[in-house]
Amino acid sequence: GGSTYFPYAKNSVEYFSIVDNKYIFKALINGFNLPQPRLYFSVGAEYEVICEEDFVSRLGKLKSDIVLKPIDGSCGEGIFIYHYKNGTYNLKDKPVSVSSIWNSISSGKRRYLVEEKVTQKKSYSALNPSCLNTYRIILIRLDDGDSYVARVALRIGKRGSMVDNTSMG
Repeated sequence: GGSTYFPYAKNSVEYFSIVDNKYIFKALINGFNLPQPRLYFSVGAEYEVICEEDFVSRLGKLKSDIVLKPIDGSCGEGIFIYHYKNGTYNLKDKPVSVSSIWNSISSGKRRYLVEEKVTQKKSYSALNPSCLNTYRIILIRLDDGDSYVARVALRIGKRGSMVDNTSMG
């Protein structure tokens, strides 16, 4: 079924939320002191930010590039990268008001993480500068407790794409 189904086939249902919920996964990774993009705040009914005023206030204090990522999304779907330039957030070089950003993410039932935008090394940007090219590593723990690296891949996004996911080209 591909890597999308692998975590479900090899794990008990009690662990599915770790795979399905990026907020929980981020907390787990944080507990192991592994590097990851900084989480500024989360948006959604049961998360930190639930109203436009709070969202506008928090973004007004950040004044930096941000990535909005659906908490329960996958395959790069629903990810937005906003660049902060000249006092305004920009999506694909077009100025966007903070209120319109709120309207676009609050109109559905999606919940979002608002994270820092990671800047990659120049050598990785040479591969594709429009997205964050990433390594994906699958580590498998066997029944006897031993672990091994099952797969390592360098994912390079399609020219012009904001994400490196295969499903996005």
